[in-house]
Amino acid sequence: MLSPCPAELLRSEIAETAYYFVGPDTAPTPPEAQSLVRAALASAAEHGFGTLLIQHAPIICLLNRRQLDETLHSWALTRLPGTVFTDYTAHPEVLARDLIHEAAHNWLNDALATHDVTLPTDVTLFSPWREASRPVYGFLHACWAFSLTVLYTRQARRGVTGAIALFLDTHLRQQAAQFSVAAKYLEQALSYVPAAEIRERVNRAVGGVMAPA
Repeated sequence: MLSPCPAELLRSEIAETAYYFVGPDTAPTPPEAQSLVRAALASAAEHGFGTLLIQHAPIICLLNRRQLDETLHSWALTRLPGTVFTDYTAHPEVLARDLIHEAAHNWLNDALATHDVTLPTDVTLFSPWREASRPVYGFLHACWAFSLTVLYTRQARRGVTGAIALFLDTHLRQQAAQFSVAAKYLEQALSYVPAAEIRERVNRAVGGVMAPA
């Protein structure tokens, strides 16, 4: 667990997306943030996502602390498997949600590589999350990662009240609208994936989102 200053993030020919170089002066995450991460990991594990985070988000870089009404940014890089960069709030459920989202991206990248899947770059599908057409790769990543955040959030929502409950409710409403559009194109997107295991996992997750909560 690291807490790099955003100004220390790098961009280079290695990756357009920002990343952090661990050096001799790198300091560990402060105790308060470590407690938050432990609580987030515990929440994820309680609701069935512990293994996903252990295997696909073992390196966590906390960036900016935000309020619930502020935009949260998070990302993962294909060249840094298992690494997640994320903003965070004081609520472990929000951090768990975002760690699950990015770990899902890392899982799918690993799965596609393991099964030697090459997706077409000249086929695009409308992604409601970007409000634009995206290649099959990006579309499937969005369906998979957001479906896991919904499945987690539905469960975590039952144990919270107050502002965080409203925040999670808003997330679920927004995702319901997004998936009502994305589901129309999922079958086509999955038709380009020859690996049955990946198709079944993604289809099952999105199906769980579309089923009544």
